[in-house]
Amino acid sequence: MAVVAGCSDDPAPGRGADLSAATVVLDGVRVVDALSVQEDAAVVLSGATVLAVVDAGGPWPAHAEVHDLAGHVVIPGLIDSHVHLFHSGALEPPGPTLPDNLAAQLAWGVVGVADLGAPEAVFDLRDGLEAAGGLRVWATGPMLTTAGSHPCETHNDPHLCRFVDGDGAAEVAALSRADGLKVALADAAFSPWPTPRLDLEDLADITAAAAAAGQPVAVHVDAPEDAADATAAGATLLAHPVFSEAMADPALRPVTSTLSAFSGPLDLESGALLAEELAWTPAAVREDWASWQDRLDAFLPGWPEESAGWLAAAQDNLATRIDRGDPVLAGSDAGYWLVPHGLALHRELEGLVALGLSPRDALAAATLEPAAHFGWDDLGRVEAGYTASLVVLSADPLADIRNTRAIAQVWVAGVQVAPADAAEDAAHDRWIAGVVD
Repeated sequence: MAVVAGCSDDPAPGRGADLSAATVVLDGVRVVDALSVQEDAAVVLSGATVLAVVDAGGPWPAHAEVHDLAGHVVIPGLIDSHVHLFHSGALEPPGPTLPDNLAAQLAWGVVGVADLGAPEAVFDLRDGLEAAGGLRVWATGPMLTTAGSHPCETHNDPHLCRFVDGDGAAEVAALSRADGLKVALADAAFSPWPTPRLDLEDLADITAAAAAAGQPVAVHVDAPEDAADATAAGATLLAHPVFSEAMADPALRPVTSTLSAFSGPLDLESGALLAEELAWTPAAVREDWASWQDRLDAFLPGWPEESAGWLAAAQDNLATRIDRGDPVLAGSDAGYWLVPHGLALHRELEGLVALGLSPRDALAAATLEPAAHFGWDDLGRVEAGYTASLVVLSADPLADIRNTRAIAQVWVAGVQVAPADAAEDAAHDRWIAGVVD
């Protein structure tokens, strides 16, 4: 990935920093981020901020809370570039799961998400979490689409969709609280019946109005012509790789990987539910998945077979991008059918490494790259001055990217959330109190 070029593997942590403001010390660790690796180090926190990265072993101020973490690795908190916080992934929704979805993201070390399609309530959620120092949210609100197309093919859900028909600029103006806009250009692959395509004049009106308002535009695409039209119209992010067919596309906009959208927690060959580490997925959602695993054809005829084809095409197209060095952001589509919150991002990292990314570049795709794309210049690194949103691992992700699952501690803005009890953790309750109905 371009942002990693020229990085230094062995900067020597210094002892020149004034540590009198230290509140927490993560001592004896290996520090790994997209730009550097530091051995035998200590990460010193001052409130919500990384104060310094220095040599391990102290001495430390008497008032500091010192964690002896010899043998552990500290990485930046992870960022999922494509989620739907208000959706659980269940085929038959069991009711509101928003607190559980938030807890799952945090427990899996995800400290920031881009919510690319949600009710307007996501803006209050974003603002409340930001004020409380919780999960960082970049939010588009409802998707801009055309009647009968994705994601409201079968009914008009005003909480999720805004239908555009010659009024693109007005619809953009109505979403002035959005960090960016999400547009669904087409849905040819997802629906087993013909669906309309957003008029390209409407798309141009939306992107022009959004640019004037300083709002980036992410576009749902599935076919090569969708990606080309979205790019020509000024989209800044493609919400999926092209998955209708393999293609040797020209260099296009950054894309979110979303491999999980085509596989979820199911083994597509056997149809069996993958039980791996689903403890943070609500029991009602797990039960829903288990009830459907042997009869997915009853939900959407042919969907499991179609998903396998979409996955193969998406993998081919992502591999082409990776080989060329084109930008790919790790994004899971968590909350979409069968995609678990939190865990799915780790599956994205593993999928990207399998397609040719190095473990370090995969980490960049879930830390520094999305932080830059979404304007979070205080996230994505373990370095003085950055927000202390960090993950402590008990194994090295550069040796095996699957070690990002080996989570020992999660820190969000200087507050520790223990994965074993994050749902009941007082700090977590503080983050969501008053912003979740």
